[in-house]
Amino acid sequence: MKKNAQAAQVGKQVPTIKPFRFIIYLLLAAALVALDQLSKNWVLGNPVLMAPGGEIQVIPNFFSLRYTFNTGAAFSFLSQQAWGISVLTLISAVASVVFLVLLLVKSGWPPLLPVSLLMILAGTVGNGIDRYTMGGVVDFLDFYYQNWHFPTFNLADSLITVGVVLLLIYLFFREEKDRKRFAREAKNQVRPL
Repeated sequence: MKKNAQAAQVGKQVPTIKPFRFIIYLLLAAALVALDQLSKNWVLGNPVLMAPGGEIQVIPNFFSLRYTFNTGAAFSFLSQQAWGISVLTLISAVASVVFLVLLLVKSGWPPLLPVSLLMILAGTVGNGIDRYTMGGVVDFLDFYYQNWHFPTFNLADSLITVGVVLLLIYLFFREEKDRKRFAREAKNQVRPL
C-alpha cells in the first residue's frame, strides 16, 4: 500500500519553486515593461508622430510608425463602450496577478515555460499601465501592404503574442516530455523500503 502511494507521488513530481530564478525572471519582465513604456513615451514626445496624420516610414510601403490611441482591447474590441476601459483595466490587473503567480510556481521548470509567462506578464502590465494612467493604450507599429493594414500595435502587444505562441509550443511539444522526465528523476531518487 505504501509502495503504491509512493509511486503515485512520483508520477506527480514537478520542479519546485526556484526563488533566485523567479527574481531573475521578474527582473527580465520589469525590463521589458520599462522598454515598452519608454517606447510609448518616445512616441508621445515625438512631434512628427503626434502631428495630425504624422507618420515615420521605416520600410516604404510595408512598415511605418504611426500614433494611435486604442481605448479598447485587441482590434479595438470594446473601444466604443464607456465602461470598456474599466473592464479592460480590471482584466489587466487580474491577469497580471495570475501570470505573476504562475511565473513563481513555474520558476523551476525548463526556461521556455517561465520565459513565455514573463513575456505575457510584461505585456499585460505594460498595456495595463497605459489603461490605468491614460484610459487607453498607445499603439504605433503599423504594418501594411497596398490596401491591406494590420491593426496598429505596440511592444506590449508583441510580448503577449510571442509569449502565447511560446507557451503553446511548450504545452503542445514539451510539457509531456518534461513531466515524464521529472517523474523519472523523482523515481530514481526514491529510496527502496
